Amino acid sequence: MAPRKRLRRNHGLEPNLYASELRGVTYFSYRHPQTAKRHGMGSNRQKANAAARVLNSRLMAVGDLVGEVMGHSRP
Repeated sequence: MAPRKRLRRNHGLEPNLYASELRGVTYFSYRHPQTAKRHGMGSNRQKANAAARVLNSRLMAVGDLVGEVMGHSRP
């Protein structure tokens, strides 16, 4: 089954990055993929997207199909 679509306000954000508005200011928060804990990323959209991109590359597990077949898969 396909995942549901992102909300319009979260469109254009990296995975695990969410926007919320408080007193007319948009703040961004990052949701840790394993622990689901949220971390504030400030109100700058470009910096939050860049930081989330780096965090996603380090924290999200990407399956290595060849490694799995050969028995060398990374955790």
